[in-house]
Amino acid sequence: MSLAVFDRRSKSLDYSRLETLFCIGGYQRRLPVSIARMIENAYDWEHLPYIHESSFNAISLLDEGDWGWRAIVTLPDSSSQHLELLVDKSRNYWATTVLSGDAKGFEIHTWASQVSSREIDVSIKFYLPKRFSKVLLVLQLSKALMPFFLYEKVAQKLGVHRVSKVDKPQQSILSSLHHQYSVLYDEDEALMSGRQAAIDNLKRRKFEPPIESLSLGSIDHVINELPKVVQFGKHRYVLNRWQDKWLVYNAVCPHRLGPLEASEIDHQGRVTCPWHGYQFDVETGKSCGKGIADLPNAPLVSIVENEIFLEAR
Repeated sequence: MSLAVFDRRSKSLDYSRLETLFCIGGYQRRLPVSIARMIENAYDWEHLPYIHESSFNAISLLDEGDWGWRAIVTLPDSSSQHLELLVDKSRNYWATTVLSGDAKGFEIHTWASQVSSREIDVSIKFYLPKRFSKVLLVLQLSKALMPFFLYEKVAQKLGVHRVSKVDKPQQSILSSLHHQYSVLYDEDEALMSGRQAAIDNLKRRKFEPPIESLSLGSIDHVINELPKVVQFGKHRYVLNRWQDKWLVYNAVCPHRLGPLEASEIDHQGRVTCPWHGYQFDVETGKSCGKGIADLPNAPLVSIVENEIFLEAR
């Protein structure tokens, strides 16, 4: 895909541009997370095809910085879009623009405001070019003159994937956006809350004294609990079985503290972080990709008289 769509585009938000756009409506939500987690999530382009797999199949980064990021995303129908996200951290504000493909010209502007240290309000406004009034006219005519299945096809060609027999086109578009962002924020909330819990656990366990040995119980008891997450000193580990071997590996991905315990071991002996797709060999702890650290050394497994122990290295 041509990258000319980014030519001469500024990497900072121009709020005066809002006057040239048509606001079709908004969406508001209260989230049980901090501002820090929310801004972090906005910058995190990598999670899109993993956390939001119903909305994105893949993403290819083109550029990123403190200003935001630019990427090509592949949608579930295999079509592509150029996306740009610009961030104004001083105002806890960011804007996503679709520069090509379905919904070209759509802009999603988001502002987060702090309610408490672990609670924020998110206010989203959906903007379109003012020429979108012509699109609305086409949709209104299509709805009035065509069978519903043809009206749906016209709407999809214009980037509107959910229309109603009853609602006016503008309301259908807004309802579609409300549904999409409700799903997206359900998924993001789970990620952000999980990351906060992992950070809190690390802080809580920071001064935990080292452990030399920990009994996990009898083999018969433990095997029914696999995969078993165990706190051993400062860190959490997963006890599991693979190819008739007992294995212990970190329960936390070194990238962004993703929950490796949520991943099954695949046929290659790897676990995959559900947040960003990074893979690790469960026997060696080695990262299977570039740019991500290996898993830290895990305790050893020992069996004494049918009892399973974890032993410090």
